[in-house]
Amino acid sequence: ITKTQIVYPNPSITLDGATVCQYSNLQLTPIVTGGTPAYSHLWSNNTQILSTPTTDQNATINTSDNLNTYYLTYKVTDANSCIASKDVTVVINPQPKVSASVDKTVSCVGEDVQLTGTVTSGSTSGTVKHEWISANASDLTSTSIPNPKLNSYVSGALSFQYKFTDANGCSATSNTVTVQNYPNPTVTINDVPDQ
Repeated sequence: ITKTQIVYPNPSITLDGATVCQYSNLQLTPIVTGGTPAYSHLWSNNTQILSTPTTDQNATINTSDNLNTYYLTYKVTDANSCIASKDVTVVINPQPKVSASVDKTVSCVGEDVQLTGTVTSGSTSGTVKHEWISANASDLTSTSIPNPKLNSYVSGALSFQYKFTDANGCSATSNTVTVQNYPNPTVTINDVPDQ
C-alpha cells in the first residue's frame, strides 16, 4: 500500500515594528508571501491600540490616545490552514507641549526684549533641541536656547515661535508672540543766529 502525504508550504511574513510620536500616522503593513492564497488575518495581544478590525491585514494604530510600549502578534492562515505569525513592538512617545512669551509686547528699536520658551509638558532630559522661528531670528542673541533676547533696529510687528524637540525626536511648536517695535524719535536742533 502506497500512502501519499501532501506537504504544503507555510506562508511567510515580512513585518516591522515602529517607534513614533503621539499623533503620528502609523499603519503596520504585513507583506505575506508563499503559502496558498487566499489568506485570513488576525492581530492579537495589545489590540486596544488598533483603530481597524483585528481581522484586517493592515493595522492602523491610534497614536493619539495610547502612550506606551505595546506588543502585537500578527497571524496569517492560508487556504490550506498553514499558519505563520510575527511579533512586533510599537512604541508611542508623548508629544511635548510648549508655550512662548515675551516680557513686553511694545518696545523701541534697540531695546532688549526677553523671549522665553517653556516646555509645559514632556521631558527636557537627554539631547534636546530648541529653535526660534522668525523672519527676524537674526536679531536674537541665539536661536537655539529657550530664553534669548531680542534687540532689533527693525520697526514694525516682529513675530516669533518657539519649537522644542525632545530626545525621542518628538516636537511641538508654540503660539506666536509678537513685539511691536517702534522707531525712536529724532531730534533736530537748528542753530540760532546771533542777534
